[in-house]
Amino acid sequence: MAGVIGAARFIENVRKTSLASKVVVRVEISIETTRVARARVFLIDLTFVDVYYNQKTGATAFAQIHRAKRIFGADNKQGWHWHPREEPSLHVESKHAISFEEFFRDVEKNAK
Repeated sequence: MAGVIGAARFIENVRKTSLASKVVVRVEISIETTRVARARVFLIDLTFVDVYYNQKTGATAFAQIHRAKRIFGADNKQGWHWHPREEPSLHVESKHAISFEEFFRDVEKNAK
């Protein structure tokens, strides 16, 4: 997402995007404060996506998890970057901010 938006607005976008997908089983949302929100999106392939957003710092992170390990991700901790499926421990620079929609399209494409 470009710029900093409110946590509630950010997480509502995550909820809407997720619930529109055929690969989603359920969405759990936790708005921890007015500035910090988390979500967990459970998928039909027995993986889930963790989402974190902090309005104050702008920190944003998406991670697809399988058996307690990240198998795919993206975040802006050291500038926007991907953690590719082939090697999730790597940081592959992105030249643009990665939205939840962009991240989730890849998750959907790979959900089995």
